[in-house]
Amino acid sequence: MIELRPFAKLGAADHGWLKARHHFSFGSHYDPGNMGHGSLRVWNDDEIAPNSGFPAHPHANMEIITYVREARSPIRTVSATRAAPKRATCR
Repeated sequence: MIELRPFAKLGAADHGWLKARHHFSFGSHYDPGNMGHGSLRVWNDDEIAPNSGFPAHPHANMEIITYVREARSPIRTVSATRAAPKRATCR
């Protein structure tokens, strides 16, 4: 069953350069009744400040999908390529 969770009620973290909302338990937000949905373990809404971003870091046994809602600067991918993201696209 799909449960409606208003955006303002999602778990949140503000790291200055990164403002995140967590749809499931993630990081310091722990909700034992909301650990994921089947194989989907993490779903975050991230707002990343311009000219910043995540440092290179590994991921094991997972696929990462990025949906760009709005962008103002290029995204550096794991292959170190830079691409100007287009709004409403997936990477």
